[in-house]
Amino acid sequence: MYCFCFSFSEFIAICQILFKLEKVLEVSRQFFTLPEDIKRKSERAENGNSGYVCQGRESFNRERPPDLRESYNITPCERSKLVFPQDLPEFEAVITEYYNRCHKLAMRVLHVIAIALKIDSPDFFEKQHKYINCGANLTTLRTLYYPPVQDPNAVLPKQIRCGEHSDYGSITLLWQDACGGLEVMNNKGEYQSVPPLNDAVLINIGDLMQRWTSDKLLSAVSCCSCLLHC
Repeated sequence: MYCFCFSFSEFIAICQILFKLEKVLEVSRQFFTLPEDIKRKSERAENGNSGYVCQGRESFNRERPPDLRESYNITPCERSKLVFPQDLPEFEAVITEYYNRCHKLAMRVLHVIAIALKIDSPDFFEKQHKYINCGANLTTLRTLYYPPVQDPNAVLPKQIRCGEHSDYGSITLLWQDACGGLEVMNNKGEYQSVPPLNDAVLINIGDLMQRWTSDKLLSAVSCCSCLLHC
């Protein structure tokens, strides 16, 4: 088990939260394997966060070329900019339900963290997230896709799947499929692979949580450098 000294913790989630995960992965695969012109119908707006993000549009480490990945962001507070693919009727219902389940799980995790830190108000962190879904809170569900590298010679120098970065929020709940690929910097400054576990969610401490806890919980630096595709 990865402990808080590495800034990551493995949390075996309850079945009520995870039983829809396979369906989420299924509709995500269906979307990402659509033709590019179809996917771009749901493209993220320049002034928003919700929608499809094509390969090469983002770079989490500005010292590297753009990341070799695609994503689809769901940010419910952006009601006027929230878009879903019309070519996949199930996508909106499945993703929205899973967002709500993740929201509930995140609140439970935040409550547990407050108790572990012996904060006088166990709901302190939960109160800081009260505007999720209804206010200026950009809490986002992202489904990520790392497409096959068709031509290794086309990969730019120093280009990887996802550049080194820390998350800027409080916590991130992260699920991996069987392919894995996540790497996390440990307290020696070395990156180590984090293999996927069945029915488990990885909890990442973000920059905001590190600040709130006066460095008792440290924000992790992670990346995905593997170019192989399973």
